[in-house]
Amino acid sequence: MELGEGLPDSELKALFARLGRRVAQSMPLERCQTVAELEAAMNRAWADMRWGFVRLHEDEDRLWLQHHCQPLVASFGSVSLPWAQSFFEGVYEGWLEAQGSPAALAVSALVPDAVEPTVSPRIHLQLHRRADR
Repeated sequence: MELGEGLPDSELKALFARLGRRVAQSMPLERCQTVAELEAAMNRAWADMRWGFVRLHEDEDRLWLQHHCQPLVASFGSVSLPWAQSFFEGVYEGWLEAQGSPAALAVSALVPDAVEPTVSPRIHLQLHRRADR
């Protein structure tokens, strides 16, 4: 039986987003004052799990997150990409909310670039204003 077999995609993504939030709660970050401090704190948490690393980049209206060397897609194949993205959305949104990110902001994964292999060890995310607010 494959992971998630029998669950609709929407339920599987919601499940993994909740799991990501629980991971964020179980691995709280110290309070950070700068994007550089936040990136370092996140990377210390990922290093403890050996789950890759993140690079953050801030521009005038959003924070870009690029998670490298995550093991989910490499372990479970390209079919896992949607729920792997949801897992990382949950983790990063949980960490950012704990840092004081307003409820009007959300973390969402970007669709993989057409030239990037679907079994990439990278996941691209962004913190942005929620569409429903």
